[in-house]
Amino acid sequence: MNEPKKSRLLIPVVVLALGGAGLGGYVFGENNAEAAIPSEALEPAEGEVVEVGVLTVTLPGPDAHYARVGLAVVLKEGATEDDVAGRFPLVKDAAISILAGKGPDDFRTPEGLERLRTELSHIAREIYPDGEVVRVVLTEAIVT
Repeated sequence: MNEPKKSRLLIPVVVLALGGAGLGGYVFGENNAEAAIPSEALEPAEGEVVEVGVLTVTLPGPDAHYARVGLAVVLKEGATEDDVAGRFPLVKDAAISILAGKGPDDFRTPEGLERLRTELSHIAREIYPDGEVVRVVLTEAIVT
């Protein structure tokens, strides 16, 4: 009579133990998996650099300031200009919106320029959701 009670108790204990082990492995394994993969492997390899164009925008503020900014996109390895050129007007439109909200000082410091590159890269990756564009680079940045 003791044997059926043992087997009824044993099954839930085994199920709970396996479930806990699986959950622990998932949680701790996920964190370790990211650490095991070098950060270079997470970023796509860079390929061709393609000029988008030069934009001139009026900057907000009491004084009349203008920014002239040249843009280029760095494509993932294997992507070509033909793959991305059709959406350049969308990149330019988004860039104008971002640039027109900046002040002159945003173009005068390395930190400001890096923030601008980051914002433009984020928008470009939204415009190219298949990952053709890795990042945006500035080919010139002049404020008058």
